[in-house]
Amino acid sequence: MEFAYNNTLSATTGVSPFFANKGYHPNITVHPERDIASSRAHNFTVDPDELQNTLKAEISIAQQYYQKSANAQRFTSLDFKVGDKVFVKAQFF
Repeated sequence: MEFAYNNTLSATTGVSPFFANKGYHPNITVHPERDIASSRAHNFTVDPDELQNTLKAEISIAQQYYQKSANAQRFTSLDFKVGDKVFVKAQFF
């Protein structure tokens, strides 16, 4: 199960957790720096720092998207001042 999880593409980053850490997929039996057809994947394999920067950017974009959705459903907070009287549910104390 761990192998399957680590080899599954993330919806956020578009790459698997194993690829994000190591720069190649665990189920391939070829030398990734030599036998990858995609030039973008080849660059990630050769330069893991580029992969990490790309993943950080993808995660940041996803976080901003989810933040907008969450903020759209939030209510503005009430402006309480010191000394204001409020009702509080006793079950929380």
